[in-house]
Amino acid sequence: MKFLHLADLHFGKTVNGFSMLEDQRYIIGQIYDYIRNNDIDAVLVAGDVYDRSIPGAEAVTLFDDFLTQLRALGTDVFMISGNHDSGERLAYAGRLLAREHIYVSCHIQETIPKVTVYDACGPVNIYMLPFLKPMTVKAFYGDENIRTFDDGVRACIEHTPLDLSQRNILMTHHFVVSGSMRPEISDSEMQLSVGGIEEVDAGNFRDFDYTALGHIHRPQRIGSDVIRYAGSLLKYSFSEASHEKVMTVVEIKNKGDVHIDLVPLVPLHDMRKIKGSLKALTDEDILSLADRYDYIHATLTDKEALIEPMNRLRAVYPNVMQLAFERRTQEKAGAAGKRQEAPKDPLALFKAFYEEVMGEPMDDERIKIMEEIIDEAEKADA
Repeated sequence: MKFLHLADLHFGKTVNGFSMLEDQRYIIGQIYDYIRNNDIDAVLVAGDVYDRSIPGAEAVTLFDDFLTQLRALGTDVFMISGNHDSGERLAYAGRLLAREHIYVSCHIQETIPKVTVYDACGPVNIYMLPFLKPMTVKAFYGDENIRTFDDGVRACIEHTPLDLSQRNILMTHHFVVSGSMRPEISDSEMQLSVGGIEEVDAGNFRDFDYTALGHIHRPQRIGSDVIRYAGSLLKYSFSEASHEKVMTVVEIKNKGDVHIDLVPLVPLHDMRKIKGSLKALTDEDILSLADRYDYIHATLTDKEALIEPMNRLRAVYPNVMQLAFERRTQEKAGAAGKRQEAPKDPLALFKAFYEEVMGEPMDDERIKIMEEIIDEAEKADA
């Protein structure tokens, strides 16, 4: 059996005010092409299909297109809900979907839901364990000892009989660790809790031939080559700028014979960080080095005040998402160890506020207007 392990689609996601829908549509087109040209039996989606529990209409349409195209290619689909998903919405029409070989698991059951498929080597059991909070598992099993996510996942597995002579795959969406090894996270993951309560021990999955994880956006193994995060299909924060997004292709032959291939994905617009003076960054020689339509985090090194730097950058980089100033970062770092009183002067307060919000200092014309407003206000209070 050969399948794609995907996760964290986050259909409908917006990053810094930019909709990712077209980028998502572009990247899943690569998934269709790969399936079409390779012998892929199934697609496993390990949670966070949507970015919000109540997705927008365009996100729902994209998801509908995704499932329709996968089935047109003859591919079975297995899905679980993640912490971003609404289980009720994702599981809608689940029994009808199962008739079309689209299997969805979003709620706790007495045992982990299982679907058995067959290939030339015999049965393959796919267990689908959605994101579950400890209180949900505790209430369902009536077990007061369940307090953490690890307790909950372990309880679900212990209540599920496994035939260890057969090939068993588990899908789940949790923060999995292996001893002192923690997955590498980014700014775009939702922090579930603090104090380690959300951690799930990879040892819980020792009896599975492959564990398909979701929740962490960087593709990576945890403690074993067969316990893996697929990662997100796209970069959703600049902390992921150096990451390579992939499709995780898994082939299971005989029991214990697992082969994994990571196939790179090429985004419509990459996410990059650039740094330099405004003049240098807008020079044609620099612009020609990469795609100017990439999503950009720009750090300007200019020492002098600039007039509308964001507008000037977007004239050549239409998809600038974030703008920072090196001098300001350095000034803040230098002042961090000093105890200073906040400025009492109303104009100074407003100038600081303006620069924080707009990403650039106030120009002389705006300062003059603000001085007049403050002067009139002070006269009215007198």
